[in-house]
Amino acid sequence: MKQLLIILSTLTTLTLTSSSIINTIDDTSTTINKLLANKSSISDSVTSLFNNQYGYLNDSDIITNQSITDHKFYSYDTSALKSYTFSNARDVFLVNNEGTLIYNPDVIIPADQKLNIENTMQEMISHKKITTVKANYNSYSNSQYSSTDFSGDNTDWQYIQFGGVNKHIDISQQAGADKVEHSNSLSEALGLYYIAKAAKNNLIDNAIANKIGQYFMTQSSLKGQINDNLINIIINLISNNNNIFNFIYSAPMNVNDKNYSINYIFDKDNNLIEVYYTEFDKSNIENNLNYKWNDSYNWFSSNYSDYSNTYTIVKWTDYASDWNTFTNKYPTFNFDANSYLKVSTGSGKEDYKSLNSQVATTNIKTNQQKDIDNSIFQVNISTWPPYDPNYPGGVGTAIDIYLELWRDNNNIYWKWHIMTATFLGSTSYSDVKLNNITFNNIMN
Repeated sequence: MKQLLIILSTLTTLTLTSSSIINTIDDTSTTINKLLANKSSISDSVTSLFNNQYGYLNDSDIITNQSITDHKFYSYDTSALKSYTFSNARDVFLVNNEGTLIYNPDVIIPADQKLNIENTMQEMISHKKITTVKANYNSYSNSQYSSTDFSGDNTDWQYIQFGGVNKHIDISQQAGADKVEHSNSLSEALGLYYIAKAAKNNLIDNAIANKIGQYFMTQSSLKGQINDNLINIIINLISNNNNIFNFIYSAPMNVNDKNYSINYIFDKDNNLIEVYYTEFDKSNIENNLNYKWNDSYNWFSSNYSDYSNTYTIVKWTDYASDWNTFTNKYPTFNFDANSYLKVSTGSGKEDYKSLNSQVATTNIKTNQQKDIDNSIFQVNISTWPPYDPNYPGGVGTAIDIYLELWRDNNNIYWKWHIMTATFLGSTSYSDVKLNNITFNNIMN
């Protein structure tokens, strides 16, 4: 993958806080035309399109771009240009990669308009709006919608991400859906694109496309979060705007690809500010705990309980916005083959458990309430009440090791808990070894 992508947490993604965003001011159309001939070639691919010139993504009066210097969005109102008489007056300005309003070199300004245009430019600059986004913006791999990720002068923007680990959606029973490619298995990332493509190719009309799109959303993980009007706008933009359609077409994702998402930013009036794609890291989460502990117990008569310290396994909020998303993306976990729990007695009895088998991540419950309530693994030996055929005089022992895993709103933790009981000088032993733990990514 070309190194125009950056690392955020464990995600390889283009984010809105990245200084690596490739914008539309350069020769985007040439790049896209090359990609249309060879979609698998993404070395020259743009990863983001901004409405940084009037009419590029929509006919909004506001043109916007994100600065590669401070990562903020800079917006300028072009409405004053409506009164100018030359035909392409609305195209006279661009917002460059630094968020600066500049002249469009492709537009020739009539000599008698230059002073007025200059005055208009200064007026637009003096009234520019600056918007920022939260630090953890777009750092997860699930579909999501938010209108609270923005702050500054434009606080009513909307962020939508389609894609990630969500299952494919069947729309094939809807009227007109037989004209939509992959209608029985649409991903959240590309579902609206294929519906819009059918409309663009005149296989269905926009009204049918919008109805299918609305049904598609009721089957998605964003059900009820996005109103029908915005769904219709997205479909109509894709089907009617070649820049958007070609951009999604040339993005390096396939219909069944769960490793990418398509992302949109709209303003409060549902004008498209930006469209971009994100690629997610397909690797597992691994943590080398490198922990080893053992002890022995030998008393004439005793009951004993012991605990380890509490240790953090992973900060799960670095990988998902909520626990349900985390368990969807990392459905199982396991320790490596050299990790185990073991208890034994002086009489030769032993209980040994390898921790290498995969366990559902949903077994990790929230917050530790009482001892051993969060036990995921355990081993135990009991010859109690104190009778063992090997020791007819009444020697007995009981020993249990519980490996507890639990979580809170940020992290996953572990500790062990040992309980022993001995009688008439019996001996028991405990042994804990934890090496590598892996949370397994469903996309692998």
